[in-house]
Amino acid sequence: MSEQPPHATRRPELPSGTLALLFTDIEGSTALAHTLGDAYPAQLEAHRRIMRASFARYKGVEVGTEGDSFFVVFRSVKSAVAAIVQAQRELFAAEWPPGHPLRVRIGLHCGEPALTGEGYVGLDLHRASRLMSAGHGGQVLLSGTAAALAGDLVQGCELRDMGEHRLKNLPRPEHIFQLSIDGLPAEFPPLRTLDNLSHNLPAHLPPILGREREIEAIQALLQAGPRLTTLLGPGGTGKTRLALEIAALTLGVWEDGIFFVPLAPVPPPDAALSPNAVEDAIAGATARELGLRDDGSQSIAERLIAHLKPLKMLLVMDNFEHLVDGAAIVARWMAHCPSLQILATSRVPLHLRGEQEIPVSPLALPHRKPLQDAATLSQYAAVALFIERARAVKPEFSINDENAPAIAEICTRLDGLPLAIELAAARVKLLPPATMLSRLEKSLLFLIGGARDAAVHQQTLRTTIGWSYDLLTDQGKRLFRRLGVFRGGFDFESAERVCATPLEDSETPLDIFEGVSSLLNQSLLLCRDEVDGRPRFGMLETIREFALEKLDAAGESEALRERHLEWCCEETAECDAGMRHALAHALRLFEVEADNWRAAWSWSIGARPEDALRLAAETALLWNRIGGTTEHYERLDASLRAAPAADAKYRCRALHYLIQADRNRGDWERYAPRLEQLEALAREEQLLEFQAIALDQRMWDAVREGHLHSAQKYSESIVALRRMCLEQAQSQSLDPHEIERCQIELNDVMILQVEILTKAGRFDEAYALMEESLAMKRASRDEGGLTFGLNKYGQLLADTGRIAEARPIFEEVVCRAETSGDRSVVLGWYRHDAALMALRENDLTRGRELIRASYAVFEENSVDGGFLLTLYLLVYLHGLESNWSLVARTLGTVDPEHLTPYPDEWRVIFEAQERAARAELGDKEFESQRASGARLSPQQAIEAFLTNGF
Repeated sequence: MSEQPPHATRRPELPSGTLALLFTDIEGSTALAHTLGDAYPAQLEAHRRIMRASFARYKGVEVGTEGDSFFVVFRSVKSAVAAIVQAQRELFAAEWPPGHPLRVRIGLHCGEPALTGEGYVGLDLHRASRLMSAGHGGQVLLSGTAAALAGDLVQGCELRDMGEHRLKNLPRPEHIFQLSIDGLPAEFPPLRTLDNLSHNLPAHLPPILGREREIEAIQALLQAGPRLTTLLGPGGTGKTRLALEIAALTLGVWEDGIFFVPLAPVPPPDAALSPNAVEDAIAGATARELGLRDDGSQSIAERLIAHLKPLKMLLVMDNFEHLVDGAAIVARWMAHCPSLQILATSRVPLHLRGEQEIPVSPLALPHRKPLQDAATLSQYAAVALFIERARAVKPEFSINDENAPAIAEICTRLDGLPLAIELAAARVKLLPPATMLSRLEKSLLFLIGGARDAAVHQQTLRTTIGWSYDLLTDQGKRLFRRLGVFRGGFDFESAERVCATPLEDSETPLDIFEGVSSLLNQSLLLCRDEVDGRPRFGMLETIREFALEKLDAAGESEALRERHLEWCCEETAECDAGMRHALAHALRLFEVEADNWRAAWSWSIGARPEDALRLAAETALLWNRIGGTTEHYERLDASLRAAPAADAKYRCRALHYLIQADRNRGDWERYAPRLEQLEALAREEQLLEFQAIALDQRMWDAVREGHLHSAQKYSESIVALRRMCLEQAQSQSLDPHEIERCQIELNDVMILQVEILTKAGRFDEAYALMEESLAMKRASRDEGGLTFGLNKYGQLLADTGRIAEARPIFEEVVCRAETSGDRSVVLGWYRHDAALMALRENDLTRGRELIRASYAVFEENSVDGGFLLTLYLLVYLHGLESNWSLVARTLGTVDPEHLTPYPDEWRVIFEAQERAARAELGDKEFESQRASGARLSPQQAIEAFLTNGF
C-alpha cells in the first residue's frame, strides 16, 4: 500500500536557537466540516488568511500546515503574543456561518529545538503541541517558560496562572498560564490535562505517526454515536496505539472518564470452567481496571452493569480476538448502559448488532520507483516511524540520500507494520540500514518455507520477530523463549528462579541481568513499573506467543511450565506468610503477579490437575483479600472436579473457601452438601484442622438459628481441635510458617469464642479469654488478626457498658483497617461499630461521617445486611437529633413485617424511639410518615437521606 507524500510548499530558511514555538488548530473542525459541508473549505481558507496575516506582521515563520492546524516559530515570545492577540481578535470579529463560529485554540512554549534536514525535532515541540491540545476553542495557553519570557504584554492582555498540570506523554508537569484578552471570552471549561480527567491511560506514550486521517475519522465517528467501534487488523498494525491516541484526544468528551482494559493477559476460555467462563474473564478484567471490588455476594457481571449504567464513559477493550465467544457481555452492557461506548481492538469482528468495523491499515509506504531523495521519503509515515524509533536508541541517527533507499526498502518489506518497523529500527544500534536490509532479505527467504496459510502481514511480523530472534546469541535465544512462560511480567529474581538453571548437564547457567538488558535493547522486552524498587519487564503478547512457540520447538515447554508453576506456589507461600505481618505489602505483591498465577493454573488444570488444585487452594485467601472471590470460585470448583483423588489437604482447603463463598452468597443448596463433604473427608483423613473448620461452620449455623448453647459446645470443641493442631505441628517440627499459622488460627477461634460467651452473658469468662487472645495476637505480630481481635474487644467493652473505653478501641480499629490494604467488606463492619460508639457518646458529626463511610463499603459490595445496619444507625441518629419525622420514616423502611426481625440489641432502642416519635408527632402523622418510609427499600432510603436528608 503506497501513496504520494503530502504536498509541501517551499518554506523560508528556518531560524535556530531559542525560539517561541506556536501550535494552533480549530476546535471541533471535523464536526464543522460535516455540518457545513461544501461551505467548509471557504471558511477554512478565511481562517488561514487571518492567521497568516498575523504571523507575517510579527515575522513568524510558518514551519508546517496540515488541515486546520499551524506550526509557527518566532524569534521572541513577545512577538508571538502580539501575533496571537491580533489573530484571536480578528477571528472573533469575523462573520462565520450562523451558529458555527471557527474558534482556534493556541499553545505557546519557548525552547531550543534541534534543527535537522527534515525540520525541528525535540521535546519542546511536543510540549507546545500538548499545551494547545489542553485548551478549548478561543483559549490561549502559555508554558511557564513562555510566560516568564513574555515581558510587557500587549495592552488589554493579562496572564492568568492556571497552576501545574500533567500533559500527555511528557515526563514532568507543566506550569500553565492563560492569556486573557480584553473583549474576548476568558472563562473556559477545565483544561484537558491528565489531572482533570478520570482515566487509567498511560501517562507517557511515544508519538504516533502517520495516523492523522484515521484519528480524525474515528474521533468524528465516536462523537456521531455508534455504541461499539472495533478497530480491526492483524497483529502489529498498531491498533492498540491508535486506540490509546484516540482515547487521549477525546478525554474531555466523556464526563465519567475513559478506561483502558487490556485483554491480552486474560487467558483464553478453558473447557474445565463454567459455560460463562469467557464472559466472567472479560468482566473480571474490566472490573479490575475500574477498581470494582468483589466479595462474592454478587456476580462481577451484575456489579459491572450496576456501576456502568448511569455513566457517560468510554471503555477501550484491547485485544479482544481470543475472547470473542464472550462478546455477548458487551451487548448486555450496551443494552443496560445507555451512555456507555466501547472502542475495541481485535483481529476479528465481535459480530454484535450495531458494531462499526474500522480496518486499521499498515502505514503509508513510498513507491520503489522512481527513486526518491531523503527529504521526500521522510514524509511517508512508515519511514518517519523508522527514523523516530531509530533515534530513540541512537540519538545521532539521521536519514540521508545514501541510506534512505535501504530504510525505505526495509519499511516496504515489512509491509508498513508499526511493530515490525519498531523492532527493525531498534537494530540500528548494531547494524547500518544496508546491512540490516541484507539480513532481513535472508530471513524473508527463510520464512517462505513456514506457515503459508497465515495472513501475509502476520507472516511479515513473524519474520521480523524471528529475524530478531535469529540475531540473538544461543544464550539470548534460550533466555528469550524461556521468559515467555511469564504472563504479565517478571523481575530479575523471578527470571533467575525460573529460567537461569540449566535443563541439561551440557548447558551453562544463564546470566539474567545481561540477557534481559540485551533483550530490552532489541525491543523484545518492555520495561514496566517498578515494584518495591525492583524493575519489572514483560513482552508484547504477540512476541510472547512467538517465544512460547520457540519454547515448544526446543522441547523445553513442559519443564519451564513446571518451574513456573513451582515458582508461583513458592511465591504464594511467601505472600501468605507476609499477610500476617505486612498485609498491604503482601497483597500488593500478589496482585502484581496475578496474571502469572492465572497462567500457571490455566496450564496445570489440563497438564497437572493435582497441582492446579494445590495452587488454587493455597491462593484462595489471597484472591479473597484482593477482591477476586468470584473469579477464583470457578477455579476452585473446576480444580476439585479435575482432581478428585488429589491430596486430601488441598481438597479440604478448596471446599473450605467454596463453603465460605456459598455462605456469603446465601447459596444454601450448594453450602449444605459441600459442608457434609468437608466433614466426611476431614474425618476420614483425620485432618484436625479441617474438622475444626467444619465445626466452625456448624457453630455459626447454630448462632444464626439462635441455638447459643449448641454454639458454645461447638466453640469449645473447635478450640480443643485447634490446640491439638498446634501441638501436632510443634511436635512434628513442621515449617515455622506452618506452626505460626496454626497459632494464629487458634487465636482467631479463641476470639470468636469470646463473642459466643458474650452472647451467652458469660462476661467474666469472655474477658479472661479476650485478654489471653490479644496477648497471643500481639506476640505473633499478626496485623489483620490483631485488628480483628481489637474490634471484638471493643464489642465486649460496649456490651458490658464500658462505652468510654470502647470508643477509642473502635477508632483504632478503623484506622488500622483503612491502612492495611485489605479490600474485603470487613472495613464496613469496623466503621459501623465505630459509628455506633460515636452516637452513643453523642458525637453526631463523627457518627454521621462513619455511617456514610461504612455504607460506601456496603454499597460497593452489595451487602444487604450492611444496608439494614446502616438504617438502624440512622434511626438512632435521627432520634438523637430529635428529628421524629425521619425516625418514623426510617422505622417504616426497616419494619420487621416485611424485612428481617430486629436484633435483640436494637429492639429496645426502636421501641423507645417509636414512643418518643408518636408523642411528638401524634399517631396519625407518625403512621403517615412510617407508611412513606415503608415504600422504600433499605438502599433507597439510605440514598435518599445521604443525598438530601431524606
